[in-house]
Amino acid sequence: FGPIFCSGQADPDTTPLPFGHLGRASQHEHMQSGSAAVDSGRTENSAVPSLFRKDRLRLQCVGLLCLAYSISSKVSVFDHLGALTARASSPFPLDSFGLPLFDRIGLPFEFPPWMVYSAVVVLVVAACRESLRFPRCAAHASTTDAVRTILLLAGDLILIPYYLLARPEVPDVRFQPTERNKHLVAQCPSLAEFKQTVWLRNSNLAFLVLMLFDASADQYRKFVRRELLPTADGGTVALDWWEDRPDVAKSTKILFIGSTFTGDTLATPTRLVCQRFSALGWRVVVMVKRGCGRSMPNEQPGVCRDPKCFSTTSAKPWCLMGPDDFELAVDHVAQSFPGVPICSVGLSTGGGQLRGYFNRKGDRSKIVAGVVVDAAPTWRGALGSPHARLPP
Repeated sequence: FGPIFCSGQADPDTTPLPFGHLGRASQHEHMQSGSAAVDSGRTENSAVPSLFRKDRLRLQCVGLLCLAYSISSKVSVFDHLGALTARASSPFPLDSFGLPLFDRIGLPFEFPPWMVYSAVVVLVVAACRESLRFPRCAAHASTTDAVRTILLLAGDLILIPYYLLARPEVPDVRFQPTERNKHLVAQCPSLAEFKQTVWLRNSNLAFLVLMLFDASADQYRKFVRRELLPTADGGTVALDWWEDRPDVAKSTKILFIGSTFTGDTLATPTRLVCQRFSALGWRVVVMVKRGCGRSMPNEQPGVCRDPKCFSTTSAKPWCLMGPDDFELAVDHVAQSFPGVPICSVGLSTGGGQLRGYFNRKGDRSKIVAGVVVDAAPTWRGALGSPHARLPP
């Protein structure tokens, strides 16, 4: 049966792919022509989406309440802002709302209140506009990119209340309209909508939080039992068995996880998957590639990290296109637990390895089902290219 693809947000300017599509309210399928209906969940192409829509009624109500408070209150919002700014800049108070920096360096002028407020409004609007633009800025090559990145971070923080009250996004779910795929999609109602963590929409902030989680991952090392598999050329492939509960031996199903680019079991994305499925009764094992792993590196025999000495190993480094290590790990798990169904989740690079395994093995695959979790800035194009070259 064909694959199911799910992207976080549709791009209205690209050509639809010939997959089935799960739209906002109903599922559109074109069995005869093979085309797909597109409902991106985004009805406008402007940088700042309109707030005057029915699905943003709650946000409109909050705005009206704030406006009513400002009109009825004797103290304006600007007075509150000025008072907070004066307290925050102590011990250099703002005289007539002038900037204390210029007072300290002795300049003969100070900015009037309207200029300060105008600058703040312009920066806030620019930050919010950058946060609402699609596609989002993901470059750091020039000064313009750096300014946009800073504005994006500020806008994502300012708009946390907006994202908190906004309706969930409608994912773009595309699949070949086979009966089995229809059944799978029907059994996964969570695919119908997606609500991102509102305070982690910014990629830089999310990466910082991810690094903080990774730094504290050593406390979970006690749940990992590592098994080393020797390869034909003298290298080793590591299998990390996640064992955080006493009844793991009673598990009747196995989840095989293909790890990230250089990650191991303790990397936060992999560890969270291990914890989730172990709690659901699965026996979880993670394949760690040659020489990979930050917290628990899979060191190769004969490799010397000292620059003054030479490595004596004949083993090759891991290769994304090389299928041998992945097949070795899958075969070993299948032989260790005969008759137990093996499902797989491939994360990022592990997803590429899992996809390659299915393409090579076909009906001979020892993995009965797999999910590839991957991301790309040109997601629609990445899916359209192989489908155009290899139609179903």
